[in-house]
Amino acid sequence: MSRPDDGGQSGRGAIADQVFETLHAMLQDLDLPPGAKISEADIGRQLNASRQSVRDAFYRLSRLGFLEIRPQKATVVSQISAKDIRAARFLRTAIEVEVARVACGVLGADQLALLQALVDQQQTAVDAADKARFHRLDDQFHRSICEFCGLSEAWERISDNKAHTDRVRFISLKTGSQVALDDHQRSWMRFGRGMWRPRRMLSGCI
Repeated sequence: MSRPDDGGQSGRGAIADQVFETLHAMLQDLDLPPGAKISEADIGRQLNASRQSVRDAFYRLSRLGFLEIRPQKATVVSQISAKDIRAARFLRTAIEVEVARVACGVLGADQLALLQALVDQQQTAVDAADKARFHRLDDQFHRSICEFCGLSEAWERISDNKAHTDRVRFISLKTGSQVALDDHQRSWMRFGRGMWRPRRMLSGCI
Protein backbone atom coordinates (compact mmCIF):
# COMPACT_ATOMS: atom_id res chain seq x y z
CA MET A 1 0.00 0.00 0.00
CA SER A 2 1.42 3.39 -0.96
CA ARG A 3 1.79 6.13 1.59
CA PRO A 4 -0.97 8.78 1.39
CA ASP A 5 0.23 12.23 0.39
CA ASP A 6 0.01 14.24 3.59
CA GLY A 7 2.51 16.87 2.58
CA GLY A 8 0.00 19.70 2.69
CA GLN A 9 -1.92 20.99 5.71
CA SER A 10 -5.29 19.78 4.45
CA GLY A 11 -3.74 16.42 3.54
CA ARG A 12 -2.26 15.99 7.01
CA GLY A 13 -5.63 16.75 8.56
CA ALA A 14 -7.41 14.18 6.41
CA ILE A 15 -4.84 11.47 7.18
CA ALA A 16 -4.96 12.28 10.89
CA ASP A 17 -8.75 11.92 10.77
CA GLN A 18 -8.41 8.50 9.14
CA VAL A 19 -5.87 7.39 11.73
CA PHE A 20 -8.10 8.69 14.52
CA GLU A 21 -11.16 6.84 13.21
CA THR A 22 -9.23 3.60 12.74
CA LEU A 23 -7.73 3.70 16.24
CA HIS A 24 -11.07 4.77 17.74
CA ALA A 25 -12.73 1.68 16.24
CA MET A 26 -9.90 -0.56 17.43
CA LEU A 27 -10.26 0.83 20.95
CA GLN A 28 -14.00 0.27 21.13
CA ASP A 29 -13.74 -3.27 19.70
CA LEU A 30 -10.91 -4.06 22.13
CA ASP A 31 -8.50 -4.79 19.30
CA LEU A 32 -6.39 -2.38 21.34
CA PRO A 33 -7.17 -3.60 24.88
CA PRO A 34 -6.66 -1.60 28.08
CA GLY A 35 -3.00 -1.53 29.04
CA ALA A 36 -1.72 -2.16 25.51
CA LYS A 37 1.43 -0.23 24.58
CA ILE A 38 1.54 1.49 21.19
CA SER A 39 3.98 3.83 19.49
CA GLU A 40 3.71 6.48 16.83
CA ALA A 41 6.28 4.68 14.70
CA ASP A 42 4.52 1.31 14.82
CA ILE A 43 1.06 2.75 14.13
CA GLY A 44 2.49 4.88 11.33
CA ARG A 45 3.92 1.78 9.64
CA GLN A 46 0.75 -0.24 10.11
CA LEU A 47 -1.53 2.50 8.76
CA ASN A 48 0.92 3.90 6.21
CA ALA A 49 0.73 7.37 7.74
CA SER A 50 3.28 9.97 8.78
CA ARG A 51 4.43 10.39 12.37
CA GLN A 52 2.78 13.81 12.52
CA SER A 53 -0.61 12.44 11.44
CA VAL A 54 -0.36 9.68 14.04
CA ARG A 55 0.76 12.17 16.68
CA ASP A 56 -2.29 14.35 15.95
CA ALA A 57 -4.62 11.33 16.25
CA PHE A 58 -2.94 10.23 19.50
CA TYR A 59 -3.44 13.69 20.95
CA ARG A 60 -7.17 13.69 20.12
CA LEU A 61 -7.60 10.23 21.64
CA SER A 62 -5.72 11.28 24.76
CA ARG A 63 -8.04 14.29 25.17
CA LEU A 64 -10.97 11.86 25.07
CA GLY A 65 -9.32 9.74 27.75
CA PHE A 66 -8.45 6.68 25.66
CA LEU A 67 -4.66 7.01 25.58
CA GLU A 68 -2.07 7.93 28.16
CA ILE A 69 0.79 9.72 26.41
CA ARG A 70 3.98 9.50 28.46
CA PRO A 71 6.97 11.50 27.16
CA GLN A 72 9.99 9.33 26.35
CA LYS A 73 7.93 6.21 27.05
CA ALA A 74 5.38 4.10 25.19
CA THR A 75 1.85 5.42 24.85
CA VAL A 76 -0.58 3.18 26.75
CA VAL A 77 -4.27 2.44 26.15
CA SER A 78 -6.10 3.68 29.23
CA GLN A 79 -7.86 1.34 31.62
CA ILE A 80 -11.66 1.27 31.60
CA SER A 81 -12.77 3.97 34.01
CA ALA A 82 -16.06 3.82 35.91
CA LYS A 83 -16.02 7.63 36.10
CA ASP A 84 -15.64 7.99 32.32
CA ILE A 85 -18.38 5.42 31.71
CA ARG A 86 -20.81 7.29 33.98
CA ALA A 87 -20.04 10.59 32.26
CA ALA A 88 -20.39 9.12 28.76
CA ARG A 89 -23.62 7.35 29.68
CA PHE A 90 -25.10 10.53 31.15
CA LEU A 91 -24.24 12.53 28.04
CA ARG A 92 -25.62 9.90 25.66
CA THR A 93 -28.85 9.48 27.61
CA ALA A 94 -29.44 13.24 27.77
CA ILE A 95 -28.91 13.68 24.02
CA GLU A 96 -30.82 10.61 22.84
CA VAL A 97 -33.83 11.33 25.03
CA GLU A 98 -34.27 14.67 23.25
CA VAL A 99 -33.54 13.17 19.82
CA ALA A 100 -36.21 10.53 20.38
CA ARG A 101 -38.75 13.16 21.41
CA VAL A 102 -38.14 14.89 18.09
CA ALA A 103 -38.27 11.56 16.25
CA CYS A 104 -41.75 10.84 17.58
CA GLY A 105 -43.02 13.83 15.66
CA VAL A 106 -41.11 13.52 12.40
CA LEU A 107 -40.48 9.87 11.50
CA GLY A 108 -42.54 8.67 8.56
CA ALA A 109 -43.43 5.26 7.19
CA ASP A 110 -40.35 5.06 4.95
CA GLN A 111 -38.00 5.85 7.82
CA LEU A 112 -39.71 3.38 10.12
CA ALA A 113 -39.31 0.74 7.41
CA LEU A 114 -35.57 1.46 7.29
CA LEU A 115 -35.35 1.08 11.05
CA GLN A 116 -37.19 -2.22 10.78
CA ALA A 117 -34.69 -3.38 8.16
CA LEU A 118 -31.86 -2.58 10.57
CA VAL A 119 -33.61 -4.51 13.32
CA ASP A 120 -34.00 -7.48 10.97
CA GLN A 121 -30.28 -7.37 10.18
CA GLN A 122 -29.54 -7.23 13.90
CA GLN A 123 -31.57 -10.40 14.36
CA THR A 124 -29.46 -12.11 11.70
CA ALA A 125 -26.28 -11.01 13.51
CA VAL A 126 -27.62 -12.30 16.84
CA ASP A 127 -28.57 -15.64 15.29
CA ALA A 128 -25.04 -15.92 13.87
CA ALA A 129 -23.47 -14.90 17.22
CA ASP A 130 -21.64 -12.14 15.31
CA LYS A 131 -21.32 -9.54 18.05
CA ALA A 132 -19.02 -7.26 16.04
CA ARG A 133 -21.62 -6.97 13.27
CA PHE A 134 -24.39 -6.49 15.81
CA HIS A 135 -22.36 -3.71 17.42
CA ARG A 136 -22.04 -1.91 14.08
CA LEU A 137 -25.75 -2.33 13.30
CA ASP A 138 -26.64 -1.15 16.79
CA ASP A 139 -24.71 2.06 16.19
CA GLN A 140 -26.30 2.45 12.76
CA PHE A 141 -29.77 2.15 14.31
CA HIS A 142 -29.14 4.98 16.76
CA ARG A 143 -27.22 7.09 14.24
CA SER A 144 -30.03 6.73 11.70
CA ILE A 145 -32.58 8.09 14.14
CA CYS A 146 -30.41 11.17 14.67
CA GLU A 147 -29.97 11.63 10.92
CA PHE A 148 -33.70 11.19 10.20
CA CYS A 149 -34.33 14.05 12.62
CA GLY A 150 -31.74 16.30 10.97
CA LEU A 151 -29.57 16.02 14.08
CA SER A 152 -26.38 14.43 12.76
CA GLU A 153 -24.37 16.65 15.10
CA ALA A 154 -26.00 14.91 18.06
CA TRP A 155 -24.60 11.57 16.94
CA GLU A 156 -21.16 13.13 16.37
CA ARG A 157 -21.15 14.34 19.97
CA ILE A 158 -22.21 10.91 21.22
CA SER A 159 -19.64 9.16 19.03
CA ASP A 160 -16.77 11.25 20.41
CA ASN A 161 -17.34 9.86 23.90
CA LYS A 162 -19.15 6.57 23.60
CA ALA A 163 -16.07 4.36 23.13
CA HIS A 164 -15.77 4.44 26.93
CA THR A 165 -19.07 2.58 27.19
CA ASP A 166 -18.44 0.64 23.97
CA ARG A 167 -15.47 -1.15 25.49
CA VAL A 168 -17.72 -2.51 28.22
CA ARG A 169 -20.64 -3.05 25.85
CA PHE A 170 -18.52 -5.10 23.44
CA ILE A 171 -17.69 -7.50 26.26
CA SER A 172 -21.32 -7.77 27.35
CA LEU A 173 -22.70 -8.32 23.83
CA LYS A 174 -21.79 -12.01 24.00
CA THR A 175 -24.79 -12.46 26.27
CA GLY A 176 -26.60 -9.13 25.91
CA SER A 177 -27.17 -8.83 22.16
CA GLN A 178 -30.62 -10.39 22.29
CA VAL A 179 -31.65 -8.07 25.12
CA ALA A 180 -30.55 -5.03 23.11
CA LEU A 181 -32.31 -6.37 20.02
CA ASP A 182 -35.56 -6.90 21.93
CA ASP A 183 -35.40 -3.29 23.11
CA HIS A 184 -34.88 -2.04 19.55
CA GLN A 185 -37.81 -4.09 18.28
CA ARG A 186 -40.11 -2.54 20.85
CA SER A 187 -38.67 0.96 20.47
CA TRP A 188 -38.97 1.49 16.72
CA MET A 189 -42.64 0.47 16.83
CA ARG A 190 -43.34 2.98 19.58
CA PHE A 191 -42.13 5.80 17.33
CA GLY A 192 -44.94 5.07 14.91
CA ARG A 193 -47.49 4.83 17.70
CA GLY A 194 -46.38 7.92 19.61
CA MET A 195 -45.69 5.72 22.63
CA TRP A 196 -41.91 6.04 22.84
CA ARG A 197 -40.33 5.57 26.26
CA PRO A 198 -36.72 6.73 26.76
CA ARG A 199 -35.66 4.05 29.23
CA ARG A 200 -36.72 1.22 26.96
CA MET A 201 -34.88 2.46 23.90
CA LEU A 202 -31.66 3.30 25.68
CA SER A 203 -31.35 0.28 27.92
CA GLY A 204 -29.85 -1.82 25.16
CA CYS A 205 -27.29 0.72 23.97
CA ILE A 206 -25.19 1.44 27.05
